[in-house]
Amino acid sequence: PRRRMELPRAIAERLGLSDGDLMELSTPVSGSALRGWAHIVDTAEDALSLGPIGRAVLGVKGGDKVEVRSARSAI
Repeated sequence: PRRRMELPRAIAERLGLSDGDLMELSTPVSGSALRGWAHIVDTAEDALSLGPIGRAVLGVKGGDKVEVRSARSAI
């Protein structure tokens, strides 16, 4: 199964991401990135929700900031 990440519409619009696009999360403290497919949601929050495994991969805790970017190929 694909890893779907709920992405608030406001963030998706700023980044030019659409529902089903491959996206990537990273932090300066982790050598790892977390990839998944965007699932755009309408919410007033301007934040992502990550479960314990995702937080562990990125080395973050609740409230920490992560970089969100498109993982689309350039070709």
